[in-house]
Amino acid sequence: MDETMRPREIQARIRAGASVDDVIVESGLDRGVVERFASPVLAERDHMIARALETLLRRDFANDVPLSDAVAERLTPHGVERSSVNWLSWRRDDGRWVIEANFVIGREQRSAHWAFDSRTSALVADDDEARWLSDPDAAEPDPAQRGRPLLAAVHSIVPREEVAPVTSPKVIDEEELSVVEHEDVEPAEAEQLSLDDTPRPTSPAAPKRKGRASVPSWDDIVFGARPSE
Repeated sequence: MDETMRPREIQARIRAGASVDDVIVESGLDRGVVERFASPVLAERDHMIARALETLLRRDFANDVPLSDAVAERLTPHGVERSSVNWLSWRRDDGRWVIEANFVIGREQRSAHWAFDSRTSALVADDDEARWLSDPDAAEPDPAQRGRPLLAAVHSIVPREEVAPVTSPKVIDEEELSVVEHEDVEPAEAEQLSLDDTPRPTSPAAPKRKGRASVPSWDDIVFGARPSE
């Protein structure tokens, strides 16, 4: 049990894929405190799934389609309904997001993974299962190949710019309770969602230079400065 877990650590664990229950077990904190700080990050993870599903995939001799439609086209003939696919996301150490699809064909539980760059909307199939779901020309992977890492790029054709709670006063003080950390992501055009409306502080204007000191005339030096009238 980690009784020193701070708000930013809670959010980092959630962003990396941990569940609220996982953090409660690790930290020993009450559910209310963990949920308070986990809530905005869980919303961020859902937002990344929505963006990835809207990402358009290039088709050589057909209309480009969003990932959500491409997956449905593959799975519907196998008796898998679109609504039955379970989507998850979490952020990797390199800053890209893992998008995971979980589904059942027959009696077999299967999963596919993509890497999603939230700043460029580039989507990359990370295993053979994801490539099969994304590419209509790809062959269905055999059981031995499923889950094997793959580096096959599936690019977006519409680049989009992107987008943090045990009452335990000894662990989290009042100042920390006001801290909610969000990722530095830019707003996505499709959702028109702004994650950070706080204006950036502007640098104070440089003080004006004072004028040069007046130089006394030669008469003032010889005869003395005359009093000002």
